[in-house]
Amino acid sequence: MHCTYYLFITGAAFCLPGAHASCPTGTVPWPGKPVTCEASSTAAARETSWLLNNLFPFDEPNRQTIESGIVPAAVNLSLTARQRFPWAASVPRDVWRDAVLPYASVNEARTDWRTLLTHLMTPLMKSLPKNSSLAEAAGAVNEFIWSAFMNITGRPNQRIRFRSEQTPMIFDPLSVVLYGYASCTGISILFIDALRVAGIPARLVGTPAWHNNPNDGNHNWVEVYLGNSTSISHVQEAQYLALKSSSAVSTILDRLASIANVADDGWAFIEGAPAGAGETFADPCDKWFCNRGRFGGSGTQVFAARFDRLSALGQDVALHFPMSWDLANRGVRGENRTNFYTRVCSACPHGQATANL
Repeated sequence: MHCTYYLFITGAAFCLPGAHASCPTGTVPWPGKPVTCEASSTAAARETSWLLNNLFPFDEPNRQTIESGIVPAAVNLSLTARQRFPWAASVPRDVWRDAVLPYASVNEARTDWRTLLTHLMTPLMKSLPKNSSLAEAAGAVNEFIWSAFMNITGRPNQRIRFRSEQTPMIFDPLSVVLYGYASCTGISILFIDALRVAGIPARLVGTPAWHNNPNDGNHNWVEVYLGNSTSISHVQEAQYLALKSSSAVSTILDRLASIANVADDGWAFIEGAPAGAGETFADPCDKWFCNRGRFGGSGTQVFAARFDRLSALGQDVALHFPMSWDLANRGVRGENRTNFYTRVCSACPHGQATANL
């Protein structure tokens, strides 16, 4: 296999498989009819400018440090993933900017996690079939990432695990790696960052208070952009259809048939495996929190974190993402996702206990 090395400002070189078939070397593909092939240098300049124009307000005092530190790696490695992997090249630019390019999800510590994760995940990404869907690639990341750090942390037999109520002590990705555990927020952010390294759009989503009552706890999980066609990969769909005679699978199919739009505008939801083992994109009801007890007219509000300061209408985003560990901080832009989760999860039976932060 031909291997191209890319040397970035960070000084790190990465060997990644050959260029995306739609565009020549030295260009970045953007979806359309036909595909647009933008010169890499032009794309890097545009995306650096976009990233700096959309900094969170609380990052502004450190603009110079961020600009010279983590932004070059964020831009270069994000664009390289688009060049290398067909599933990444299929993502629209606006979605990619908001949910792949950013160097952070909320107010976690600012570190160059992208360089570390790229080193660790390159073998996985190279091993995936080139025709893998976003859902298939995301599933592979969720299986791989939790054991990927064992050889560098001195814990050769220990995967990253869930431990409740760790935020805000342990929730940035490098702290999660070093400690080997996190609660739902830290697990979600590390999973989001790993997905972004693979060129898969992902964002933090959650509720600051179940039933709009802080005493009932809170939770965060992950939304993944799977495109506008379906949230179930063709492989998963074939497996379900082949096993339709199974009563368990038949129940899942019947439930799915009663729930319109498992994915909303291309976004589906899941948890990182340590927080939600066995979950899939296909069945919203396999998440412990997605049930009528939490969403059936209970007052639960759900928000997704955004980086883009402008809405689809070109206006400043008015909503903020409420961080349950820092409720006074309104600096993270948000999108209200309550209607989607109320509609989907109200069709699911009652679930399990609460996991905080």
